[in-house]
Amino acid sequence: MHYFSSQFQLNQNNMKTTWKLIGMLINRDTKRRSSISKLIFDKKCYTDKTDICNKLNEHFVNVGQSLANQLTMIEEDPVKYIDHSSPNSFMFRGICTYEVTDLI
Repeated sequence: MHYFSSQFQLNQNNMKTTWKLIGMLINRDTKRRSSISKLIFDKKCYTDKTDICNKLNEHFVNVGQSLANQLTMIEEDPVKYIDHSSPNSFMFRGICTYEVTDLI
């Protein structure tokens, strides 16, 4: 266990190595591949590999928009949730060429 602890510490900024360590820790077989032999989508059963691929693609292409459509849109200014100023911070904003010309 000390090995994994030290390896996680050494690789805390390396996500690829961290996930490899997690795989080793849980004894995950990276060579094993699974395939979907049956998919139920919209109350229909699909067994053909092409149909399964198309239905999975259809789902993942549309899932973001489907979830976004379920959100309630609120016409509020998000800045209202910022309740304090940070005097020691700064931000950059875009500038236009005429602003630079005016300064010169």
